[in-house]
Amino acid sequence: MRETDLIDCHQMGRTMPKKYSSHPGLSVRHDGLEPLGLSVTDAACRLGISREQLSVMP
Repeated sequence: MRETDLIDCHQMGRTMPKKYSSHPGLSVRHDGLEPLGLSVTDAACRLGISREQLSVMP
């Protein structure tokens, strides 16, 4: 690929759309806890951790 083949969208007056990733906790809640009928508090209790620890998981 030649350097001239690359196009900078900013030079053309366009910007790339930003994609924001969701917090992993949202996926855990939606895909893991809700199907089991568990709240964050219930899940934390069963895991033996605090609700805060489960809420701030990376």
